[in-house]
Amino acid sequence: MHPFLFRSAKLVGPWLAALAMVACSGTAQGPDLSANAGSGGSGASSVEAGLDADAFTPDTAVDSEASAMDSALDQQMDSEAGSSCEPTKGNILGPYYKPDAPERDVLVEPADPGVRLTLTGRVLSTECAPISDALLDFWHADAAGEYDMVGFRFRGRFLASASGTWKLETIVPGRYLNGGTYRPAHIHVKVDAPGMAPLTTQLYFDDDPFNANDDFILPSLIMHVEGPPEGPRTASFDFVLQRL
Repeated sequence: MHPFLFRSAKLVGPWLAALAMVACSGTAQGPDLSANAGSGGSGASSVEAGLDADAFTPDTAVDSEASAMDSALDQQMDSEAGSSCEPTKGNILGPYYKPDAPERDVLVEPADPGVRLTLTGRVLSTECAPISDALLDFWHADAAGEYDMVGFRFRGRFLASASGTWKLETIVPGRYLNGGTYRPAHIHVKVDAPGMAPLTTQLYFDDDPFNANDDFILPSLIMHVEGPPEGPRTASFDFVLQRL
């Protein structure tokens, strides 16, 4: 659900509850909630004493709630109109990219070693609007830290949905030496959409012990990963593209 509609629904709920309360207060056979109900005491009259029949009527209650809701919705619409999303930062292409990867969003085969990983997310504009049919092109190392430069293992490209959502099923990549240190596990991706600046970047894992010593990692590209170390694991990331 769009954030604006979700927040609007949260406002409508209390308004409907107010209508129900008004209806109950105007029902002659409504329940007596006083502490002295049935004992001839004044409990019921003490509840009613706080209600001025001229000042609190169904019409005035509804008008008051509707006015408050309209005002809140206007404020939210103004806030939504001015919202913005930070563009995703680019990251190095690296030497292992190959064009023309197979069209698929499942990169792992049943016999492949490695911790199973499911990534999900959205492709958005800087106005936080979904971008339909964006092309995502993923590639990464296998569980041993090797890239397939002969075939297309752990490489694939596919279109995001009409609502900008995407899902990838693969494994957590292995690490490999870069000079004297290991690069942390990472997944390469290129994102393209009509009218938007193309994005080349990488995604990283928040629990990788080699993050701190990497020369290329950026904090905004680190995903929060859930699930046990042995898998399966899940993470989510939204790509934000800039207009040309």
